Amino acid sequence: MKKFDKERVLLAVAGPVIALAVAFVLSAIVLIASGKNPVEPFALMFEQAGFSDIQVLIINQASMYYIAALAVAIGFRMNLFNIGVDGQYQLAAMMAAIVGAHANLPAFLQIPLLLLTAVLTGAFWSGIAGCPQGHPGRQRGRRDDHAERHRDLRHRLPVAARRLRRQDRQQQHHR
Repeated sequence: MKKFDKERVLLAVAGPVIALAVAFVLSAIVLIASGKNPVEPFALMFEQAGFSDIQVLIINQASMYYIAALAVAIGFRMNLFNIGVDGQYQLAAMMAAIVGAHANLPAFLQIPLLLLTAVLTGAFWSGIAGCPQGHPGRQRGRRDDHAERHRDLRHRLPVAARRLRRQDRQQQHHR
């Protein structure tokens, strides 16, 4: 059994605390630069955090970013750099929602089906960017404009799909 390492725990806690402090300072600088009082938004934010529906919203939003960060971290461990994780996540969530809306299965089957749908969609979407980079004729160090366009398209398509869904919901709401 390992003994308690105070230095290791301190380093593990220091990263998130420093990130929060930097976020607050940068936000305050932007608010001051725009002529706003930085104390008022922060006070409102902390006041709202006490409500249970806001806490659920925070957990839902944070879990999305946590899962995306986990996907990026796994790639980093394999020396891969993934800048398209946001598009992968959005498309995977959209496909899981579509499958979930059409599948009428018991929960013990539907939840793994939706997770598998999301994982495979995200993997497929990330694989698109890897295709132009993986062909044998590609020279190392040479800029590949086709791959750049591919990555840009992979980012724009989920954003466009999300806008279309929003417009559709707004149209249905006004009917």
